[in-house]
Amino acid sequence: MKKIFIYMVWAAVAFATVSCVSPLDNPVSVRGDQTVLRLTPVVAGISTKADPTEAGDNTYNENTITDYYWYIFSDAAGTTCVLSGHETSDASKEILLDDKFPSGGTGYVYVVANLPEAPAATTYAGLQNVSFGTSMPTTYTNSSEFYEYTSATTGVPKPKNFVMRTEKLVPFTLEEKTVVPVEAPLKRVAAKIILDLNVAKEVEQTQTLATGVEKYVKTWLSDIEHIQVYMLWGSTHGNLKGDHFHYGDTGVESAWFYSASPRYAMYTDPVGGKFNGTGIDGKVPSDRYTSTNLSVATSVWEVVYQVKDENNDGEPDWIWNSGVAEADKIDANIGNKAYGDWDYVLVNGEKQPVLNADGTVQRQLATRTETKPYWQISSLPLYSMPISWNVNDAHAPFIKVILPWKGYDKDTQTPAQAVAKEFYYKILIPNRTTLDANGCYHISLDLSVLGSEADEVPVALTGKYHVVDWNDPEPMGGDQTAGRYLDCATYFEFYSTDATGAMDIPVKSSHDIQVVLTGAYKPTATYDNYSAETATTGTLNRHTSTKTGAYYTLSTTGNSKVTVSHVVETNLDDMESYDVSPITYTFRIEHKDNAAYCKDITVVQYPSLFIKAELNSNYSLGTTQYDRDRYKGYVYVNNQQNNNSDRWYYTGGLYGASGNQNPNMYVITTTVLNSDLNYVLGDPRVDVINNLNYDFASAPSIGGGNRSLSYYYPTDGDNSKRHFISPSYRIVSSYGRFGGDKNLALAQRRCAAYQEDGYPAGRWRLPTEAELEYITTLSSKGLIPKLFNIGGTYWSAQSAVTVNNDGTVSISSATTAFARCVYDEWYWSEKDAQGNETNIVNKQTFTWGDKQR
Repeated sequence: MKKIFIYMVWAAVAFATVSCVSPLDNPVSVRGDQTVLRLTPVVAGISTKADPTEAGDNTYNENTITDYYWYIFSDAAGTTCVLSGHETSDASKEILLDDKFPSGGTGYVYVVANLPEAPAATTYAGLQNVSFGTSMPTTYTNSSEFYEYTSATTGVPKPKNFVMRTEKLVPFTLEEKTVVPVEAPLKRVAAKIILDLNVAKEVEQTQTLATGVEKYVKTWLSDIEHIQVYMLWGSTHGNLKGDHFHYGDTGVESAWFYSASPRYAMYTDPVGGKFNGTGIDGKVPSDRYTSTNLSVATSVWEVVYQVKDENNDGEPDWIWNSGVAEADKIDANIGNKAYGDWDYVLVNGEKQPVLNADGTVQRQLATRTETKPYWQISSLPLYSMPISWNVNDAHAPFIKVILPWKGYDKDTQTPAQAVAKEFYYKILIPNRTTLDANGCYHISLDLSVLGSEADEVPVALTGKYHVVDWNDPEPMGGDQTAGRYLDCATYFEFYSTDATGAMDIPVKSSHDIQVVLTGAYKPTATYDNYSAETATTGTLNRHTSTKTGAYYTLSTTGNSKVTVSHVVETNLDDMESYDVSPITYTFRIEHKDNAAYCKDITVVQYPSLFIKAELNSNYSLGTTQYDRDRYKGYVYVNNQQNNNSDRWYYTGGLYGASGNQNPNMYVITTTVLNSDLNYVLGDPRVDVINNLNYDFASAPSIGGGNRSLSYYYPTDGDNSKRHFISPSYRIVSSYGRFGGDKNLALAQRRCAAYQEDGYPAGRWRLPTEAELEYITTLSSKGLIPKLFNIGGTYWSAQSAVTVNNDGTVSISSATTAFARCVYDEWYWSEKDAQGNETNIVNKQTFTWGDKQR
C-alpha cells in the first residue's frame, strides 16, 4: 500500500532564558526600563508563518487561529492568575509585567484558542474543565454549508476552526528590563479520522451449492465516483482537559453525539436529490481516486477431489502437466506442483469430490494470490471530540460507507445496470475504546466484497489503523487480506416458553465460522442456584444433540448464524434450579481458518418463571442478643426500628426462636404463564388511593418534603383478584417477619409502612393468594428455601391461608395470622444505562415512596 504523508512534526519548543534580545530579531518597542513578555501562539514549531510545511491541513482550517485567551500565573499549580486577556487575531501579544508580577523567578502561561465563549474560570484547573459545544459541522443542512474543494460545483463542509489549548502550563523565566519571548504550542482538542480504501474495481458473486461447488452468479463493478463515507456516534462536545465523554454516563447528554456526520457524501444533494442533483455535481472529483494493481492473497475453501492410488502405496498418483517439457520430467520434479498435477478419479470427464460421513462435500483451505485492479481513495477528514466506549456499546463510534455497485452477467454479456445498487459497510475502529484529543486515526482497508443491501445491517469490516499525534510525520497505512470480516452483536437476551428453547444469533462473516470448544474459550453455561440461603453457581453441560434437562447445544450454520438451544422445563413437578434461573452462555466464535477473526458472545436465556435472590446488605446470622440488636437489615416500619405497644411496628434481627432466618429478598418474575397454573398475570392493586384510614408517621418523601402516607394503592382484596400474580414482585426477607397475633388491618398497615434495604415505604403490599402460593410451591419443590412454614397461617389480601405439605395453600377462617409483604418490581424498578437501580432511597432513612398512578 502507498505511504501517505499527511501530517508534519509539531516540533518541541525549548523555553530558554533570554539575556538579551536583538532589535532586528525581535522588533519591539522597549518601554523605558519595563519588562515585556511577548506571547506568540503557534500550532507548529516552524521558523516562520510562511513555512509551507505547517502541520495539519489548512484546507479544513486545522491550523486557523481566529482569537485566543491568555492567562499568566505566578505559581506552577496555576492557582494565582495575575494577568489575563483576549486577543482577536493570531498575532503576538506584548504584555507589560513590571508591577503586576514578581521581579525575577518563573511565570507560567496558559493559552486557549478559538473558544466559542469566554471562560469564567481563573485557575488552571478551572480552565481545563471549561466545556464547549460544536466546533465542527455534523450535517448537511443547506447549500451554504458547502465549501469549494476542487471546483465551484463540488464541495464538502469544513470547520471554521478548532478549539486548541496548551496541554499544560508553559513556563518562562523573567529578566528585568528586557523582552521575554514565549511561544505557546497549541494542540487541538478534537480527534481526526482518515479512511484509506482500496476498492476492487470488480468482484464476482458466487453461490455455494450443496455439493460444495461455487456457482457463478454475477459480476459487479464498483461505482467509485459515487461513494459516500459517514461517521456515526462521534461527539461535538468537549472540555479543555480533553476528557473522554461516554454516551449514557451521568451528566453526559445524548445531544452531544451525532448519529451521522457526512464528510464525503458527494452525490447527495443538500436538498435531498441524488445523482447529479441541482447545486452539487454529484460525483467524487476524479483526482481524489487513482487506479492501481494490487497483489491480493485470499483464503478460499477448495473442494477436495478423489485422487487415484492404483499401486496401493498410500500415496496419490501423480501425472505430468501437459505443458511440462520432456527434459523436466525427472524424479527431482515429481510432486512439485509447479511442474505436475495429481491423477484424479474421473467420471464422464468430471473430477469426483471426497464426501464426508454426513454426505457433504469435503473442502480444504487454500490461499489464492491474484493481481487485481483497484481504486485507491482517501476520505475527507472525519472529526470527533474525545470519547470513550465499551466494546459492546450500542453507541460505539464507527464509519459507514455506502458504495454503489453495477451488476452484469459476464457469461451472457448482459450490460451493467444503468442505475447502480447501493451496498452498505460498517467500518469498525479496531482494538480501541477511546478517541483521544489531538489524535489522528488512520484506517486502511481493502474493500472487495459486496456489502449489505439494507442500511440497518451494514456488513462490518475491520481494517488496519495507525494512531499518531496530529503532527507526527510517520507514514500511515497498511493492508489486509481482501474482504475478510466477522461481525455480530456480542450480547443477547431471550425469553423461553415451553415451545421455544432456541435462539438464532445472526452473523455477518466472509468465511465459515465455528465455536471454540477447547481451552480458555470453551463454552460455559451458568445459572444461580437459589435452593439454599447462600446461592451457588450451577453449570449446564454442553451436548451435541440433546437440548433438554441439564444440557444445551451450540451450533453454527455456514457463515450466517449461531444457534443456542436449551428447552426450559415449565412443569413445576419436574423443575430444577436451572429452570427458574436465567442461564448465561459465554462462548467464542471464530473463522474456521483464522482464529484471529473472532467474537466473544454472551447470551442470557430467561425462563418464563424465574427467581432472583438479593441478599440484604445489613445482615448477621449470629446467635447473640448483640447481633439481634445491631443488625436489623435496614428495616423500618412507620419511621421506627423498635417495638410498639401493639407490636405491628416490631422489627428484629435474624436471631430468635423462629426457624426462618433467611436474609434474602426474593424476586419472582413471570413473563409467560404456563397453562397448568391457575393464575392470571396482571396488576393486583386497586385503582384508587386507599391510605387505610390511619394517621401514619410524618417522614421525608421522594420528591422532597415531609409528609404522611398519601398515595397508597393496596392489593385488591376482592375475590376476583385472588388468582392474580404481579409480573415481577419482591418478597421481604426474614427481617420483615410479622407475628401471628395480628389481624388483617394491622397486616395491611404493616406493609404500607414497611421499608427494607432502601426499597421505600408506601410501595409494599400484602400478596395475593396466588402470589403467596406460588412462593410456597417453589419452596416445596426445593427451588428456593422455605419462606413460609408448613402448617403456618399467613395473610393474603383476600383472606388468611394455611400452607400445606405440598406447597399449596388452603383458605383459613383465622382472624389472626403471620404476614410477609411484597413489592411490585415491575412497576417501581428504574435502572440507569449501566443497569444500576436508581429508585432506591437512603437505606438508613425512612422515606415515603408512594406516588400517584
